[in-house]
Amino acid sequence: MSNLLKSAIILSLVTLLTACGGSGSVSTQRSLEADFTETVEDFEEVYGVRVNYVIGYVDAITAPIPGAVAVCYTTNGQPTKIEVLRSAIGPEDSNKLWLILWHEMGHCSLGLPHSTIREDIMYYSMGRNLQLLNLNLKTRAEMVEALNERISRGGALPNPHEEGTEEHVLVQDKDYQ
Repeated sequence: MSNLLKSAIILSLVTLLTACGGSGSVSTQRSLEADFTETVEDFEEVYGVRVNYVIGYVDAITAPIPGAVAVCYTTNGQPTKIEVLRSAIGPEDSNKLWLILWHEMGHCSLGLPHSTIREDIMYYSMGRNLQLLNLNLKTRAEMVEALNERISRGGALPNPHEEGTEEHVLVQDKDYQ
């Protein structure tokens, strides 16, 4: 076998191992829809984390969960992607998109579980929070401040992801649409 052919085979194997993450690790790269960038950068600044996974619109959520508008997926404890249902976001839905992204990044980047507090970013349903934002009864900054206060008191302790694949879901709340 020629040296040129050997070099080509070695280069191909190295490229394949690198692209697949090698030795079974999860390899993801940052990929964002253009209209997600500002919200993601704000989240990164507040929490000092880097979002290195895919966040994108989909026409249908992969996980068959009734009412889901967004899902955070993890594999082996590492965030891999957030899917946002395209049909759930209209052109005037900036508060809704912000709420969806902060909620799902709370799962993926911070390992936060759902909250039992209805007016919390991490509550499993966004209806009440969306109403508060749209009626200017609460600001985004107030919601983030409340979440940070709860985290600092231990009220939303990080929930380590289990082995395997998980989904963390946000659903619409029919009562408040």
